[in-house]
Amino acid sequence: MKTITIGVLNRVFLDTEKTVDAVKISIVSGKGVYVKKSDGADIKDLSCTLDPESGKYYYDLTPKSDTVADYYYIVWSASYSGISVELEDEYTNEDCVIQATVAIDDLLVSPTFVKDHFLRGISAEEIAATYQQSYREAVRSEIKAATEQLETLTEVYFEPRLISDERHDYNMSPIYEKYWTNTLFHSPVISIEKASLKLNNIEVVQEIPSTWVQIGNAIEGTIKIMPYSGSYNGLMFVFQVGIGIAILLAGASYIPDFFAYDYYAGLDWDNLAVNEKIDIRNAIGRRVAMNMLPNLDVHRGLSSEAKAVDGVSKSVSYTSSAMWGEHSAAIEQYKFQETQWLNLFKKKYLTRLKVG
Repeated sequence: MKTITIGVLNRVFLDTEKTVDAVKISIVSGKGVYVKKSDGADIKDLSCTLDPESGKYYYDLTPKSDTVADYYYIVWSASYSGISVELEDEYTNEDCVIQATVAIDDLLVSPTFVKDHFLRGISAEEIAATYQQSYREAVRSEIKAATEQLETLTEVYFEPRLISDERHDYNMSPIYEKYWTNTLFHSPVISIEKASLKLNNIEVVQEIPSTWVQIGNAIEGTIKIMPYSGSYNGLMFVFQVGIGIAILLAGASYIPDFFAYDYYAGLDWDNLAVNEKIDIRNAIGRRVAMNMLPNLDVHRGLSSEAKAVDGVSKSVSYTSSAMWGEHSAAIEQYKFQETQWLNLFKKKYLTRLKVG
């Protein structure tokens, strides 16, 4: 799914591997209204440019500032030697989201991708009838739910996520150790945006110098605050930042919720290996199918079937058990594939010792 940001220049590529020599782009809403560029012209059948380095066609556009942040469709048309080229289904009406400076709903896979690869044989009309909404909206909601479920199972966010005011106890003695360490709740850790010290929710040190805060191990989520430079040690740090905390100087060994962190955690999606992105997208697609197929399994299961010799007369009866549903084989296969993927994923990213 493409993401386009309002008010800034966006380069939108057609990613097809088909051989083409001319491409046009249109962007429309679900009601068929064309999105406008900053100059007020419709983004409709606009000729794209070939990027020699990648071999892909692209169009540079800036959506008009009053464009409504929402879901849209990119309609690509392509030709080769003047003859129209039939693109892959995912590019005939490609899902995209036009957003303000903050994404309204960033999906890692498109509804079209999920339907074509994991809900094969089920029509958009069947999905719409079962969920009482358009198939795209139904699948989009399931993609969000599946992503959250997998992030819970793996304990890893698939994209960078800002965690604010995560609190950790001070539980170290003596205070003049070379560094103070915490293990953050979410990993891999991408960056520490802010570290502060709080007593009873009062910020006694608004921001610890960033040069003193180091990521010890990104995957394990360990953070080290090294409050010294040259001859400074932990005790000197207390004086230098001017907090004058008597309880610390008195040699306290435990203070609840003393450290506060704002940090980004999750996978660095933009720089993730292509094969790992594919694996995650497939994992989301499988989970969507596992969630949706039982609802779409109208007959639930075949109990018996009889056909007349002429092949015309037919008698079919169904069970009411989901165990023998017409999609049960696919669901079992998806479950097996998910288990394999989860084991490999956790081996790479869950190295932390879990206690309790």
